[in-house]
Amino acid sequence: MIIEKKFDEILYIDETTFHLWQKMSRCWVTDGMKLSMMKNRGPSITVIGCISAERGLVHASIFAESNNADHFEHFLIDLKKKCEGKRVVIIQDNLKVHHSKKLGSLYDDDFQQIFLPTYSSELNPIERLWSLLKRRWAQNLQLYNDELADLRALRS
Repeated sequence: MIIEKKFDEILYIDETTFHLWQKMSRCWVTDGMKLSMMKNRGPSITVIGCISAERGLVHASIFAESNNADHFEHFLIDLKKKCEGKRVVIIQDNLKVHHSKKLGSLYDDDFQQIFLPTYSSELNPIERLWSLLKRRWAQNLQLYNDELADLRALRS
């Protein structure tokens, strides 16, 4: 029996937010190192990412505000260009922006979408990537205080 492969690649998409004000749960401090903690909630950055088993990180977009249909549309347009010539299916959660009517024209026979069941983030492998990155982010937040100040300046 021959099984026809319907798609060349399965892509997993998700969004996450990195808080520039995130509190550290633990960190390493060397002798003489000054540790300063933010007192108030501060700015955040949002990342939309796409991974696949074949290529690893396929595409990412970073911006200094919440995700919306416009951001997600631009992300999908860029992603679709990176997938030209391949038949791909996108696996994603049910975030409201993923269901935006303006995105319908982007999908076709070679660029399709499938929605995960509600509350099933464990089925999306990119969630593990976010978990790892956020752990590393929190561990090193204080070490990159100067870089974070530069990001804050860009955001204002």
